[in-house]
Amino acid sequence: MRKIRDQIKRRKRRIARRLDKFDGRGLERPMMTASNIHYEIADRTQATAAGGIAAFHLLVQKLGLDQAVDRRLVLFKMHLPYHESDHVLNIAYNLLAGGTCLEHLEYLRSDEAYLNALGARRIPDPATAGDFCRRFDMCDIIGLMEVFNATRLKVWRQQPKAFFRQAIIEADGTIVETTGECKQGMDSSYQGQWGYHPLVLSLANTGAVLYVVNVKERIVEEREFKNIRLVQEYVAEFTYQPAKCRKAYRVVVVWKDLQVSQGQKQLCDDTCCFFYITNDWATPCAEVVFSANDRCNQENLLQQHKSGVRSLTAPLDNLLSNWAYMVMASLAWSLKAWAALVLPENGRWSEKHKEEKHKLLRMDFATFRHALVQLPAQILCTGRKIVCRLLGGNPWQHVFFRLLHQLAKPLRC
Repeated sequence: MRKIRDQIKRRKRRIARRLDKFDGRGLERPMMTASNIHYEIADRTQATAAGGIAAFHLLVQKLGLDQAVDRRLVLFKMHLPYHESDHVLNIAYNLLAGGTCLEHLEYLRSDEAYLNALGARRIPDPATAGDFCRRFDMCDIIGLMEVFNATRLKVWRQQPKAFFRQAIIEADGTIVETTGECKQGMDSSYQGQWGYHPLVLSLANTGAVLYVVNVKERIVEEREFKNIRLVQEYVAEFTYQPAKCRKAYRVVVVWKDLQVSQGQKQLCDDTCCFFYITNDWATPCAEVVFSANDRCNQENLLQQHKSGVRSLTAPLDNLLSNWAYMVMASLAWSLKAWAALVLPENGRWSEKHKEEKHKLLRMDFATFRHALVQLPAQILCTGRKIVCRLLGGNPWQHVFFRLLHQLAKPLRC
C-alpha cells in the first residue's frame, strides 16, 4: 500500500503542475497542438477501458452473490457453457463497463483484455442474454430479488450503529417508454406514452433499489384530460398491526377532497386517501407527511435508472422478460451502492473517509463509472493471478485502492 500511495502522490503532483494556472508557458498558441499522430495495434500488451470491473467482480465474490444466484435460479437443465450467475452478472457488468443496451455485449465479448480481467473464456452474446431473460417466470424474478436483498444484508452488517437509526422506504411508479409495437403487456399512459409502468421500491438512505415490479398498464377508456383541483385535506392517524407482524405500526392518513372538471364541465367531486406507515411515534403527523412528500431523491433515482444506469428499459418482447431484465440491470446500481458501503470510516482520516463514502453513495452513475470502473488498465495473466495495471489516474484512485484493500479483509459477520 505504501508503494501505491507514493505512486498516486507522484501522479497528483504531475497533474497539478500541468494544471497550474500561474504557468504562462505556451500562451501564444492553443493548448491542443498534437498533429503527428499514429495508431498501432499492440501484439503482446492487452488493455481494456473498463479496468475497474475486476474489483467489482471481487466484491461479488466476497459477498457470495454468484454462488447464491446459482443456488436459487435453476433455469438450465445443462450448463453449456454458462451458469445462471454468468448471465445475471453479464447484464449488470455491461452497464457498469459503459454499455447502455444488450447489443453492447457484443463489444465486451470481443474485448480480450476485458474477458481476462474477469477470468472468463467467453461471455454470452446479446441474443443469448435475451433468451435467458425469456426463461424467467414470476417466481424466478421474485427469487432473484430476494437473493439480492439477502446479499444486501451482508453489506449492511459492515456499517456503524448510526446507519441503523432510521430507514426510509420510498415507492414510486414510472413510465418506461418504448417504441416497440408488438411487445406483450404494453399500453398507453394518460400522457400518451406507450410502454410499461414499473413500480420501484427503494431505501432512501442509500438509494438502493429493493424491489422492481413491472406493472401492466390498465387500459384507459377515456383519453381526455381531466383537471383535478385540491379543495381541502385532513390529516389523522391510527394504529395498525398486519396479521403476520409481531407489533403494531403507526399509520398516518391524509384525506383529500378533490374537485374534478373537464374543459368547461364540472364533473362529480372525488376523494382520495394517502397512507404513510411508520414506527416513528414521536414525530407529529404533519411532519411525517411533509418528509414523505419530499420526493426529490426518489425522482432523481428513477431518472438515474432511466438515463444513467439504463436499467429501466424494455429491450425484449414480453412483460416478464422485460421485468427480469430490469431486475438484473438494477444490480449495476446496487453494486455501486455496495462498493461505497463497504468502505471503512474509521482510522486517522475518518471524517474524510466518511465524506468520500457519502459522495460515492450520492454520485450519479455516469460519474461513478468514470471514477471507479472506466479505468484504462493493462491486463496480465501470470501464473495463478491476474494483474490489472492501471495506465492512468483520476482523483478517486486512492478510494479505489482503499476498496481493494478492504475486500482483502474478511467481512464482519
